[in-house]
Amino acid sequence: MALAEETNEVEFAALVAQFANENEIHSLLQQFTLDAIIAMQRAALNAPDTTQEQILIEAATLPREPHLIRAFSRFVELGNPSGAKWAQECLNWLAQDHGTRQVEWAEWIGAHFTGKGTRRVLTGYLGKKLTGERDALFMELDAEHARIEAIEEARRAARLASFNAHLLALVAPILQVDGAKKAEQAMLAYTDLITITLDLFKKPEDIAWILYKLDGGIDHLLLDEVQDTAPAQWQIADAIAGEFFAGKGARDLHRSIFAVGDPKQSIFSFQGADLESFQTYRKAFRDKVTSAGQQWLDGQLSVSFRSTEPILKLVDAVFAQGTACEGVCKPGSLHHQVSRIGQAGKAALWPLSKPATADALAAWDVPDDYALAESAKTALAAQIAAHIKTSLTSGVLLPSRHRKVTPGDFLILVRKRDELVTAITRACKTADIPIAGLDRMVLPEQQAVSDLLALCDALLLPRDDLAFGQFLVSPLGGLSDESLMSLALGRKNSLVAALFARRIERPDWAAAVGFFQTLLQQVDYISPYALLSEALGPLGGRAKLLQRLGPEAAEPIDEMLAEAQAHSRNNPASLQHFVASLRQSGASIKREAEAGGD
Repeated sequence: MALAEETNEVEFAALVAQFANENEIHSLLQQFTLDAIIAMQRAALNAPDTTQEQILIEAATLPREPHLIRAFSRFVELGNPSGAKWAQECLNWLAQDHGTRQVEWAEWIGAHFTGKGTRRVLTGYLGKKLTGERDALFMELDAEHARIEAIEEARRAARLASFNAHLLALVAPILQVDGAKKAEQAMLAYTDLITITLDLFKKPEDIAWILYKLDGGIDHLLLDEVQDTAPAQWQIADAIAGEFFAGKGARDLHRSIFAVGDPKQSIFSFQGADLESFQTYRKAFRDKVTSAGQQWLDGQLSVSFRSTEPILKLVDAVFAQGTACEGVCKPGSLHHQVSRIGQAGKAALWPLSKPATADALAAWDVPDDYALAESAKTALAAQIAAHIKTSLTSGVLLPSRHRKVTPGDFLILVRKRDELVTAITRACKTADIPIAGLDRMVLPEQQAVSDLLALCDALLLPRDDLAFGQFLVSPLGGLSDESLMSLALGRKNSLVAALFARRIERPDWAAAVGFFQTLLQQVDYISPYALLSEALGPLGGRAKLLQRLGPEAAEPIDEMLAEAQAHSRNNPASLQHFVASLRQSGASIKREAEAGGD
């Protein structure tokens, strides 16, 4: 079974990451061979040694087929119309050869089970004439239902075991190489620290001594953010606290455990955290404490000191029932208490933004120009900017400050820093609203910085057609897609040679040559900061970038210049070294929210 048949690239990446973070996998690979681990997985799943295909071949052979044929025939002869129709469909399936039965196995299951996997209720198929034969007929059908259930369970187990085996065969060598390299460099990853610590508590020859030492040195155990605690970490905490309530310890004092967490804030599932462990060990610790005759306090920190009443009411309503409530709290059990009583607050829900699609063209028509199509995120950004602008111009009062709102009173929170953030920044600056921009900016990911890096790549290796083409279509090169295609198609040499040879044919080609040649003559003699300053200043690169990318590009440009200046102070004047350092470091700029002001 190929992995590609069972998953897509996104799910596959998540599975690989989960495998890599599983402490048990690392431990097993150190102790057993790959075949042994696969065998243990199969045994844990109670999966048969045969494949799904072999199971299906066996499933197509019914051990009590003659008895079933007689039972279905009775339904056809004496059952009601619905029962007769159902029974005839079953007889039609049984009349097929074994190969066709295997292909149409799903139809046989559908005849006996509902879409939810429960057995069909056949009482309504009997009719008055079959009432006396009910027990005999249902006994035969129940036996077949039980057989189908066993077959499907075996097929699911075999499928999962096969999937795990293929995935493990692919991931295990990677983990083994990674482990060998970390051993060579004397390095430990976060998961390694957990695994090694847990292994210490599992060794019979060491556990007594370790617990004795811990018993003499730990008085209180504080567990914070327990909603993000993985099962392996819970096991460590449980082992440490095991001696707390097991009788008289090495010292005569009262020990305690304090754990605090919020299931709604669980975000570390990628590291193995799960809310089931949260509840499991909550009960386990409670049982240990109460069994030792000590006090257990299962309190709720329900008073919020951060938000006002309308916001808290909205949160309570969201988690009151439905999918948001599942796995977090019992329906209707979440009630926040307000600390900021009487303070202003408001929760407004906007309708979902919808994209504006371009007008459809008639069949075979060719568009004369780019059609305007606005994404949902761009539309939302425009709505946000319009709302802020209206609030500022209409003099909306800020009750908590007893004054009119100012731009610094608005804080926009997003789930992730994607194109929505860029769209909001652009929309606000277009509306002349002062905006501080991103709280965290990864420089290489900013479009303006990407264009400047493309220029640097082209200067370092002009004969790299891809890098040079990226420079040409950027605002710095100034070529349109059509202009680049006219230059590139049919050329007999590199793109840069074609541009220099044909520069007099078009004004934009001549301008690109002038810009690039000026910098190329200096690239080996001046610092990256001086080179970028030349490109952005005297050669007009800043104006070109801002014209196409908008005023929000100004900050990334300035930050890249600052990085170049810092590089020039501490490193040789090497453009190649600067570009490589910037990309490898993933330089980011963080800004405190309070620093925005107005």
